[in-house]
Amino acid sequence: MLELDLMLVPFMEGCFRSLSGEKQQHYIALLECEDTEIFQWLLGTDSPESDDLLGIVDDIKAFSRKPKA
Repeated sequence: MLELDLMLVPFMEGCFRSLSGEKQQHYIALLECEDTEIFQWLLGTDSPESDDLLGIVDDIKAFSRKPKA
């Protein structure tokens, strides 16, 4: 899904290496979810039940809102 790529790829390139090992595992777990679920979570129309997934989704949304230089 292109819309997901537009949020997930920049986060991966800009933040993944600086995340804790635990947060990296949460990101990997997120990628194992269904695209439609991830899309709804990133849009804010739904939230994951897992606190771990909710945390990484919030991190991705915050990163995507940061002004790009």
